Amino acid sequence: MAHLDPQTRIADLDEVALLEHLFPHLPVNDLIITPPGDDAAVMAAPDGAYVITSDMMIGEADWLSQWSSAYEVGQRLAAQNLADIAAMGAYPSGVVLSFAFPPQTTLAWVDELYRGISERCAQAGAAIIGGDLSGGKQIILNATVTGDLRGETAVTRSGARPGDLICLAGTLGRSGAGLDLCHAGYAHQEARNQLPEGTRAVVEVCVSIFKAARPPLEAGPAAARAGAHAMLDVSDGLGKDLRRILRASSQSRGQTLAARLETKALTPFVNFLAPAGELIGVDPWQWVMAGGEDHPLLAVFSDSAKVPEDFRPIGRIIEAEAQLADSKPAIYLDDQLYEGVGGWDHYGESEKVHSMTRSCE
Repeated sequence: MAHLDPQTRIADLDEVALLEHLFPHLPVNDLIITPPGDDAAVMAAPDGAYVITSDMMIGEADWLSQWSSAYEVGQRLAAQNLADIAAMGAYPSGVVLSFAFPPQTTLAWVDELYRGISERCAQAGAAIIGGDLSGGKQIILNATVTGDLRGETAVTRSGARPGDLICLAGTLGRSGAGLDLCHAGYAHQEARNQLPEGTRAVVEVCVSIFKAARPPLEAGPAAARAGAHAMLDVSDGLGKDLRRILRASSQSRGQTLAARLETKALTPFVNFLAPAGELIGVDPWQWVMAGGEDHPLLAVFSDSAKVPEDFRPIGRIIEAEAQLADSKPAIYLDDQLYEGVGGWDHYGESEKVHSMTRSCE
């Protein structure tokens, strides 16, 4: 088709022209039977079962255009969905994208969005197989991703047992730190260039992961093969998401479980963030325990399991002496009950630590 000016507004194109422009960007794989362009895609399901997840991002709520490029937004949308698939022990296979764009959105912005999504999906081996495009007053992005278990059993949140090792693959607190650093004025390169070299390096990493996380996708299937009892990706904070495993597993087992984390095991995450915390006056433990959207994988294994090398032990599942009055599963840092902020909640006001809705000054 004819070359289109990147500054063309999508309002000046019909849907067919826009789709024809975007199709060449979409990664494919050998599971596709009927590719994009028909009423629906057809994909092989060789395992006889598949994993599916869906996640949405809303412009100027889940990201700010003054901070993030379209490419980074695309990378972020892909990463958070791919991490959910990995957290079930599956390999990403197909991606369906449904977007609403305001009429003034440029083709250049849409191209960069698709480039970010496509790169992440291609790296993970996932094909983009279709979706829907619509108009609206703000940008709304939704991705639905399927995953192939390749003969393994899906790893849920509900299989933890007393004595299990709690292990983590990936990073903690860097995205939460990146958000606070952006609010503190370090969203753009010019401001970061003014920092001392050591501090600048840490700030660069944190801001980068906040804008587009890099979850350890390969670690999820490895954990499933190693017999992980439970697993999830830490999207809302270590404290909040570990409690999700404890709650689901307690209900499944009919006994009250708690967790004991080792401060020694978490200290390397804290130490990495220390220069950023000193820069803006934040205790890095807050980011490690409550900062979301690094999307590391949190998994529990029996003592006899061969824990994959990407995972590091950070604590153990224990049987709780008594359930707390507010029914919140207990987490201990060594022998001290952790009562800090729990993490991100889309609807609860009291625990929001990763909100994009704070002042953007």
